[in-house]
Amino acid sequence: MRIAWLISLYPPYIVGGNEMFAREVVEELRTRGHDVHVLTAHGRELDTTPYIHQVLNYHLEDKEAIFLGGKALTLANIAKHYVFDLGTYRAVRRTVQQLQPDLIAVDNQYMASAASLLAVRDAPCPVIAQTMDKWLRYLLCDLGLLLRPGKWWQRQALQMYVRLVQPWLQRMGKPDAIVAVSDFIKRQYVEAGFPSESITVGHLGIDTTLFQPRQEPHVKANSLEVVFAGQLWEGKGPQVVVAALGQLRQQEPDLELRLRIMGNGTEAFKQYLRAEIQKHGMEDRTVLDGFVPQPVVAERLRKADIFILPSIWDEPFSVILVQAMASGIPVIAASSGGTPEAFVDGEEGILVSPGDADELAGAILRLARDPGLRNRLAQAAVTRAQTQWSFSAYVDRLERYYEETVSGK
Repeated sequence: MRIAWLISLYPPYIVGGNEMFAREVVEELRTRGHDVHVLTAHGRELDTTPYIHQVLNYHLEDKEAIFLGGKALTLANIAKHYVFDLGTYRAVRRTVQQLQPDLIAVDNQYMASAASLLAVRDAPCPVIAQTMDKWLRYLLCDLGLLLRPGKWWQRQALQMYVRLVQPWLQRMGKPDAIVAVSDFIKRQYVEAGFPSESITVGHLGIDTTLFQPRQEPHVKANSLEVVFAGQLWEGKGPQVVVAALGQLRQQEPDLELRLRIMGNGTEAFKQYLRAEIQKHGMEDRTVLDGFVPQPVVAERLRKADIFILPSIWDEPFSVILVQAMASGIPVIAASSGGTPEAFVDGEEGILVSPGDADELAGAILRLARDPGLRNRLAQAAVTRAQTQWSFSAYVDRLERYYEETVSGK
């Protein structure tokens, strides 16, 4: 099967787990004999890969400025990245006509505008949108959910665009079907008017041969390592972990809790996070690792004592959370978005309210004082991850879905 895979960023250009997961799926599909071509933006490090086509009209060397808020958006940039870009439209259309794929998989198009969707709508093959988050809803239904203009005339212009232009975009650019990463994300699209029967839920999978459980039981009670891993921005909530651990340091002086943060972000947010670490007295107990390759992430998770996913935003479904579950360490996660679909609260992990440092501190203390509870939660989470969240099983399901879609079933 020949597949054209459209995506905003592609490794080694990474913002979060979506790009890394997409590459893993693409490589696995190619290993299974499918002819997969990736259509993405321009990047010097992509020049030597023949099946990667640089067609989206921006440069991935500008990743931080475009995707991480490194520069203020002008009206021209808003139009280019959120509405329509003629250069992208022409390049995508031309490349798809040359490839003649059996199926088009449109992955995250955040900041790529609706041009790609419009360019592939007359292709003589099915078009499937794979939604890890709400990007399709922003592009086709309600850009006002994403943009918050400050000036009155900008707000009025946005309202007119949503009311007058986006209904046309939805009619012209709507894909044949959607694969949503969680039931939570599916509900977002049903609320936006997409028919429920056209949306399939496909929870992500992980490499259970890489993320294997630790062998030694949890026995430590006073000196523990707490791990956060993810993109460093406010919505992921690393500052909430810092506040919770700073609070425990004051209230429980006999308890030594060290924090390891794996992930990268803008320099502005990293400066803010360092200031929060200093404010809460955690300088001598916090390590900022920056970006960490997957094998190292797996090793460090196995050695850790508690993993925390403190997302404030509506986390669609977290790969790193499931990787931590498979690694045999107890997990605490904020109950935002699709996160509650990953485990059973109180049996395979602990859910807390998003942004509540006090509640998070209480959950950390509960685990820190009870090694038996840590072991029970960790063992149950490992079983769940190995039986339900296997990467191979995920690709099996996706491959079968593709084949049935192409055959008209």
